[in-house]
Amino acid sequence: HPERVGHEHFGFFDGISQPGVRGYTSDAREEFITARWISTDQKPEAWLYGRPGEDLVWPGEFILGYPKTSPDPLVPGPVAPAVPEWTRNGSFLVFRRLRQDVGLFWRTMREEATRLKDLPGFENMTEDRLAALLVGRWQSGAPVNRVAGDDDPDLGKTDWANNYFRFDSDTSGLPLVNQYSDNFPVAKADPVGLTCPWAAHIRKVNTRDSGSDMGGRETTYKARILRRGISFGEPLEDRYADGSSDTEDGNRGLLFQCVQSSIESQFEFLMARWVNDPVRPKMPGGHDMLIGQNGQEGEGRVRRCTLFGKGLQQAEVETNKEWVIPTGGGYFFVPSISALRDVIGV
Repeated sequence: HPERVGHEHFGFFDGISQPGVRGYTSDAREEFITARWISTDQKPEAWLYGRPGEDLVWPGEFILGYPKTSPDPLVPGPVAPAVPEWTRNGSFLVFRRLRQDVGLFWRTMREEATRLKDLPGFENMTEDRLAALLVGRWQSGAPVNRVAGDDDPDLGKTDWANNYFRFDSDTSGLPLVNQYSDNFPVAKADPVGLTCPWAAHIRKVNTRDSGSDMGGRETTYKARILRRGISFGEPLEDRYADGSSDTEDGNRGLLFQCVQSSIESQFEFLMARWVNDPVRPKMPGGHDMLIGQNGQEGEGRVRRCTLFGKGLQQAEVETNKEWVIPTGGGYFFVPSISALRDVIGV
């Protein structure tokens, strides 16, 4: 399925919003770890981003023994401790095997979109639009903040444009190096979540320029992770299919991996403090409907989020159904090459 490469089983292009890493690959001051795409005369954007919207984060957020972030993103913060010393240049890895119930997800989107269409302000709701609002992106990867009305596959596949937007302020065009140009619609300020709900997955895990319950925008840098998702299992050809017509018997999903210098203050913080809390990181917008697993037990385990209609009407989406089900995983330490050679003896 070449057209599905890079897309997870619900159909969304995955892994777009990765942070960049500050630093150099050599003593040459132009050889950055993360390539710089923005013209150097564009300040402060050229200082803050690799590609437009790709936050540059100090390496200590991912690797032990290096500076972490500080209140000023251009100034290194405290060093991520490497104790014992042989852990220097190592990282902590989270691995999760996530089964995805594709048929249940899209049947729920269809049912909820049909219900919402009868409400004032939601007459144009479709299942694809509802799913995009819960994710914060259309299936192509195009952000709803830049194209609210419908998907734009060209924007979705343009990696110097598909991650360039803010939440609290307007996003203006940026001159880029190598003659690239971004001619797609610019994103407008959306501080209260009229366009992209505060419960949208991409907004729950990355507040961008918005403050949060933890403080100003610099707190976002402290909660970033480097992640990769690898799909397993054959795609579900009929996205509404139930188990009776599923040749894989539901055995499909995502192998999720992320690295960070602190599992507790990064991965676990994101899951417990933001994803699964209906009033955090900011605004009482609801749970992350995509991956959230709020702590209630039994039949009362309901996830909810708030959407806005075209006339600012409010409607709530709720479900007690699980679309993403963890079926395994663990926490691991990833040692450096020198640790493997000199300490572990590999």
